[in-house]
Amino acid sequence: MDPLFSGSLAEALANASAFLQQEGQNPGLVQSAWLDFKDWTLNDLVSHLQEPCQTFAWPDFCRVLEGLSQGQPLQYLLGRANFRGTWYQVSLATLIPREETGGLIDLAIKFFGDSAPTQILDIGTGTGILAIELAKVFPQAQVVASDISEEALKIARVNAETMAIHVDFFLSDVCKTVPKKKYQLIVSNPPYIALDELDLMDPSVINYEPHLALFADQEGLAIYQKLAQELPAFIDKQGLILLEIGFRQGQKVAAIFKEAFPQAEITIHKDFYAKDRFVQIKI
Repeated sequence: MDPLFSGSLAEALANASAFLQQEGQNPGLVQSAWLDFKDWTLNDLVSHLQEPCQTFAWPDFCRVLEGLSQGQPLQYLLGRANFRGTWYQVSLATLIPREETGGLIDLAIKFFGDSAPTQILDIGTGTGILAIELAKVFPQAQVVASDISEEALKIARVNAETMAIHVDFFLSDVCKTVPKKKYQLIVSNPPYIALDELDLMDPSVINYEPHLALFADQEGLAIYQKLAQELPAFIDKQGLILLEIGFRQGQKVAAIFKEAFPQAEITIHKDFYAKDRFVQIKI
């Protein structure tokens, strides 16, 4: 892609779409990539289409296009991803935030209503999205977040500092080194993809996102089994555990936690694609 192109923005974007198509990629990526690159709305785009593309850092966008032509995820190329209307820094050490993960936050809000948890734990925090967004929703709560990856925690700390949100971050394999106290709310979006599900995944996910945060043994259930063993020592007697799951794991994860918490009320919730996505354990 020629970074020295000097036509209008409309012409440049059309050329960019043709370039991606020629490289075997989806030409429709260009518009969304440009909007994220500039943090524009569609109205912003329309109002600038006839202006020279060089006015808008076109050479920098061409470098993004080169990455897209090789199948690299846009979020890694930009170094940021949008989650619930907020830009979060990302790196190759972190998963790219997915909007469906916000369902965990919505379930927490619905459960607690006008009350609020005072102690919150996020296990496998990655970019820190759940811990930070929950700290916004429940500003009086003490929020603890853990991850097994120090590189991911570096990104999470930057995100929290950028937003002036206080979260206590810990390097930990599940609950091993987090403060041992009773939490009213525990959330987790752990690795849950089974190795035999590789054929269901987009190549860009397999090739670029961190496998440590994606895959788990025991048909993707290994971390849930570990959580079920460890969480009884950390959850309040009237607390709530919220877990993101793979769309085929609902009944299996519910069974794992029913064994660990026989008296708990366990429900499976769907995401906005109508797929099983969350397990709620009301202690």
